[in-house]
Amino acid sequence: MAGCWDKKELNELAIAVGIGVDPSEDGFKLSAQIVNPSEVSPQANASGITPATVRAKQGKTMYEAIRKLSLTNSRRIYTSHLRLLVINEEVAKEGITEVLDFLSRDKDFRADFFIMIARNSKAEDLLKVQTITETIPANALYTTLKTSGTVWGETVAINLRELLDTIAIPGKNPVLSGMEVIGDLEEGETKANTETTDSPAKYNYLGLGVFHKDKLVGWLNEEEGKGYNYITNKIENTVGSIACPEEDEEMSIEVKRSKTKQRAKIDGSGKPKIEIHVHAQASIGETDCPIDLMNPKKMNELEKRVEKDITDIIEQTIHKVQDEYKTDIFGFGETIYRTYPKVWDEIKEEWREHFATLDVQVKVEVDIKQLGTIGNPLKKDIEGHE
Repeated sequence: MAGCWDKKELNELAIAVGIGVDPSEDGFKLSAQIVNPSEVSPQANASGITPATVRAKQGKTMYEAIRKLSLTNSRRIYTSHLRLLVINEEVAKEGITEVLDFLSRDKDFRADFFIMIARNSKAEDLLKVQTITETIPANALYTTLKTSGTVWGETVAINLRELLDTIAIPGKNPVLSGMEVIGDLEEGETKANTETTDSPAKYNYLGLGVFHKDKLVGWLNEEEGKGYNYITNKIENTVGSIACPEEDEEMSIEVKRSKTKQRAKIDGSGKPKIEIHVHAQASIGETDCPIDLMNPKKMNELEKRVEKDITDIIEQTIHKVQDEYKTDIFGFGETIYRTYPKVWDEIKEEWREHFATLDVQVKVEVDIKQLGTIGNPLKKDIEGHE
C-alpha cells in the first residue's frame, strides 16, 4: 500500500554521474556533472548539445551545497548513478572527513563510485572536459582509472566503501590516485574537444596521494605507485624495462601475475618486523638484447635482474614513505595486529614513530614463463647471418 510513497519519476530527476569538491571562502564549492538524456540516447536525434553539463554552487557544508544545485537546474539532483568523486588537492590536505561523512550518511549515494584527487587542477575543471572514447566524461574517467590500474599498475581504483574501510582500520592509511587537466580548458569544455585526433584538453594521471588518517600528506610518483601496488598485492598486470647485460639497449618485461604476502615477525630484541614475499610470473614483451633466450642459464640470469629491479622499486617506495611521510599506507600495522595482537596493543599509540624505523625485508621471485610468438631476439638472428 505504501510502496510508492517516495517515488521519483525519471523526467523529474537530473542524473549526476560525477561530483567535484573544491574549496570556497565559506566552505565548499560542489560541482555536478549531469547527464543530458536526449544526447546520450541512441534513439534520439542529436541536437549538438553536449551530452553532459556541469553545474556548481557554494555552501558552508556539502549538504547545503548539493541542495543549492537545485537553483541551477529545473530537476532534483539524483546521485544513485554516481561514477566518480573528484576532491581538490587543497580540500584533501585539510581533511576529507566532512566530505566522507556526507557521502556515507546520505541514502541516495551508493558506495561503488571511484574517488580521486584533482592535482594542480580544480575538481570542477576535471568534470568539464569532453572526451572522445565515452559520451559521458565521468564514464571515461571511471573506465580509464579502472583499466590503467589493471594493465599498467601505477594507479589505484578506490571506491567509497574501500576508502571508509581503510580509514577505519588501525595500522593502515589510504591512498588515492591523482589527476590533472592539461591543455586548453576552454576548448576542452566544448564538443570541439572530441572532433580532432589530438584533443586540445586531456587528462593526465599524476601519482598516488598519500594520506595520514583523513589528510593528504604527500605524493608517490609513477614507479613508487607500482611499488605500492606490489606491496599491497594489487598488481594484476604491468610492464617494466631493464637494461641489456652487455649493451646500451632495453628489454621490456611484462608481469602477468603477481602475488604478495606480508608476514610479521619478532626480532631478537623483541621488536616487530615485516617480511614481504613477492612471487611474479612474467614474459618477454620486447627485446633489443642479443641474448640467447633458449639458454636456461641466460634465462636464470635475466630472472635475477628482474627480481632486483622489482626489489629496488619496492624498497625505494618503503623508504620514501618511512622517511618523508611516516604514515603506514601498506597495512604493516594491520599485519602486526593480526599476528601479534598483544605487541600491537603496546605500540599502536606511537605507531607512526615505530613505522618510520620498522625493519622491512623484501624477497622477490620471478619466473619468466613465456617468450611470445618467437624465440630468440630478431637482432641476434640477424647478427648470426653476418
